[in-house]
Amino acid sequence: YLTGSSNTLIQYYSELAQRLVERFNLGPGVIVIDIGSNDGTFLKAFQSLGMHVLGIEGASKASEIAVAEGIPVIERFFGKGIASSVKASLPKEGIKLILAMNVLAHTDNINEFLTEVMELMEPDTAFVSQSHWLMALIRKFEFDTIYHEHLRYYTLHSLMQLFERHGLSIGDAEITDFYGGS
Repeated sequence: YLTGSSNTLIQYYSELAQRLVERFNLGPGVIVIDIGSNDGTFLKAFQSLGMHVLGIEGASKASEIAVAEGIPVIERFFGKGIASSVKASLPKEGIKLILAMNVLAHTDNINEFLTEVMELMEPDTAFVSQSHWLMALIRKFEFDTIYHEHLRYYTLHSLMQLFERHGLSIGDAEITDFYGGS
């Protein structure tokens, strides 16, 4: 699966990047990290706006495509101990945005994952995550979205409880039609 193979996703991520830049008042030179960055499609939108970007991706083919497109990538899955490697690879401090788009469902140790996210965060860093929405799956009988790579599905309430255990709080949420409802 490569994000850049879908014009709809390219457009969606480009528009979302612009909205996030405005929402969090991001300017050129800030650092944006994408966990599970795939082929770098989302990060390209931020890079085009003058931001420093870094992808973290465990799939070698997707990483190769991103690097070929000029997106720096740490080719490894996000997990225990990675925060120090990420910080060491950055040109400076100033992580303002950490992204995890449809990644939490794939994460086998979610508590370890969020601990590492917190290690990367500075007081003014925003963490933006997108997940399949359990209620959409149930209401629309979208059982075709259930497969072995998705270890769990979330409601907003379950995400709130999970994030609070790690010192995070949800400041905003929206429902999208992507992936059957996210």
